Amino acid sequence: MTFIAIFRYIALGMALFFGLIALGLTAHWTKGSLAGNIFFDFEIVGIIAGGLSALAIPVLLVVGLIRRKAFTSMIIVELPVLTVLWVLWLATAAVVSQWGNVFYPFGCGDFLPGSDAWCRELFAIEGMSFIIWIALFLYTLTLLIFSLIGRSRGNPVWTVSANEAIFFDRPGTDQTFVPTYGSTGAPIDTGLYAMPPLVQQFQHPPAGTTPTAQANPAEFSQYSVSATPVVGVAAIHARDSRV
Repeated sequence: MTFIAIFRYIALGMALFFGLIALGLTAHWTKGSLAGNIFFDFEIVGIIAGGLSALAIPVLLVVGLIRRKAFTSMIIVELPVLTVLWVLWLATAAVVSQWGNVFYPFGCGDFLPGSDAWCRELFAIEGMSFIIWIALFLYTLTLLIFSLIGRSRGNPVWTVSANEAIFFDRPGTDQTFVPTYGSTGAPIDTGLYAMPPLVQQFQHPPAGTTPTAQANPAEFSQYSVSATPVVGVAAIHARDSRV
């Protein structure tokens, strides 16, 4: 499993886990505020962020495991979806932080009966929102950088899953080069466009002759004539003379 695949499972798993908890705490806060006919803006943003995370993140995690090359697992789909999610969680954390300074400027204390529990829930929503934002932002930024590097090297990264994408290897470079050494000890290039090695060929003179330093084609011609026809003609003339 690659680094980006491990990072993906960790970041999305953390976002889903803390997102569900933050969604539950925000819903509890909303229930209490609606009882007093009050509705805060951080509750709207928190419910939207938690609801979208509960719907989108399981799809990104599970569908890619069940079906390869699924549309929802493509990097070109995953990047904008996660970007929207971390923007929503950042907005949730910022709004909750502002209201926390208004409601509890000195931290959680018993200013009112039962206010300590509400205070802790509010700051828990703030902390989890920041954790989700950091996890999703770091993963999205890393995936974007890796995708740009892979695309610059000619790899089709946008239409594949982050678990299957090739980011740093160039296409067609998975062959292992084994050098071939010639007679001089220097390696011979055996690539696709390499020239074949020159092989020196020696011509040997006929058997029974002594090779000279400089061969003359005329000298080799006498060895190509067989003496058998001459002997045969002499025998025929001798037979005719006896007759």
